[in-house]
Amino acid sequence: MHGDVPADLAKNDKKTWLEVRQDDFYFLHWGDPQFARDYLQGFPDKDRFIQGFFYGSDGWTATRDFVSKNPVVEDELEIKRLWYTQMLWGRLAYNPQTPDQVFIDEMAARYPSVSASDLFDAWRNASRGLPLATEVIQGTLRFDFHWWPELCERDKGFVTLEAFIKAKPPGGSEVCSIADTAADRCINGRTTYQVADSIQSSAEAALKTLSTLSGDQNPELAVVLKSITAQAYLSLYYAEKIRGATDVAAGETASAQIAMGKAVGCWRQYVAIMDSQFYGSNMQRVRNFKNWHVHDAAVLKEYTDLGGNADDL
Repeated sequence: MHGDVPADLAKNDKKTWLEVRQDDFYFLHWGDPQFARDYLQGFPDKDRFIQGFFYGSDGWTATRDFVSKNPVVEDELEIKRLWYTQMLWGRLAYNPQTPDQVFIDEMAARYPSVSASDLFDAWRNASRGLPLATEVIQGTLRFDFHWWPELCERDKGFVTLEAFIKAKPPGGSEVCSIADTAADRCINGRTTYQVADSIQSSAEAALKTLSTLSGDQNPELAVVLKSITAQAYLSLYYAEKIRGATDVAAGETASAQIAMGKAVGCWRQYVAIMDSQFYGSNMQRVRNFKNWHVHDAAVLKEYTDLGGNADDL
């Protein structure tokens, strides 16, 4: 069908299936039920025209795990390794009103050695940052080959500060672009500074809760906690990168240098965890992924290009 798809569906008394592409998280174990609820409830004309949806990746084959270094999950089916992500989309697709307590109860059954409610909160807070960061740039970097947040990667390599500055949010977003925020043209929307603050607040809340949780009694839980911790540090990296990009666009070089210095520290924390847990793997659109440190030099350069001294970090 071409042109006005809803009109064509109505004319032919048909419904269609939506493709929900998941090309953001191949390694990290994401889990924010409210985001999933809001996404599913935002399907256009879902009662009239939507039969259902199918969910999966185009750039990744989710079969048996072939990238994990930890023997607890090595060679496990991906659908089992990422059980919570799969559970969220499956359960909430049938009933978006499924309460959080259902997921908390599942965590309590799987990981009885820790507080299930604390684990749920940490998981949710750590998972909030990457969708928020993506919204800032998704209007321009809209396709899967434009943006892979787990490695700050695109088909052309590392996604730079310059690319962030040039990018815009998607249509309908309440978030202003980095350029409009820097030029003080964000009148009624959320500035990118506010988005960065939200990302940072959620990530720091996650890390605070994670400091009270231990996976010593459960090797699988230990892997999960590391994944959640990694998400929190990656979120903090993007919070600082968004601040730094906005400062650069506003001509505030000193502030941008401070932000990007903090970004380097967060990136190093993130890739240290990821490199301890996963091998690199060339994929359909990523060919230079030898290990998790492939962009360390590029991350540091964005700080030193602003006058920062690498020895100060």
